[in-house]
Formats: sequence, structure tokens, C-alpha cells
Amino acid sequence: MRRITPEGELSIQLSVGETVVLVLEELPGAGFLWKLDDNLGTCARLESSTFEDAEAGDGIGGHSNRVVTITATTPGTGEISGRRGQQWEPAEQSDRFFTLHIAVE
Repeated sequence: MRRITPEGELSIQLSVGETVVLVLEELPGAGFLWKLDDNLGTCARLESSTFEDAEAGDGIGGHSNRVVTITATTPGTGEISGRRGQQWEPAEQSDRFFTLHIAVE
């Protein structure tokens, strides 16, 4: 299992059955959350999207991580992209973006 923090545009290759975990920092107290667009097709499946505390002691208003687990299912290609921002703001005002291209062999 690979654990990555995506930023910008990147590509990875996976084997069928292999899992990748995306770690996405959020600031929920300020409204900075990730919006994901899943275009994985049949090559991979989004297994889960959960939250974990980023660091002990951050307390109220601290940051957390959205943890997204993706498993490769069949050979092919797909992608998942995301933007982090305040959900009431236009997309172009987001402060972080990523697009992860996935090739499954």
C-alpha cells in the first residue's frame, strides 16, 4: 500500500489489487475542505474516504486529514482530481489542486 500526498498533476502505475492512500490536509474549522471528482472508470474503486487527526494537540480549529483509499481493480486508466477550498467560494479561489492519473496493469 502506497500513501501519498498529491499536489499538482501526477501519475502512478498500480497492479490489480494494489492500494493507494491519498492523504489530503483539511482545515474544517475554517471551511477548507476537499471536493473530489472521481473519474476512475472500471480500473480502480474508491474504497473509502475518512478523516483522521493530523497531529495531537491541534485542538478546536486545528487541521485534519481526509484519507482516501483507492484499490486497482482491472487493467486500464482513470483519474481522480480534487480541489481544496471553502465550498461556498468559486472553484478558482481554491488554494490547492491535484489530478492523479492512474494506470493499472
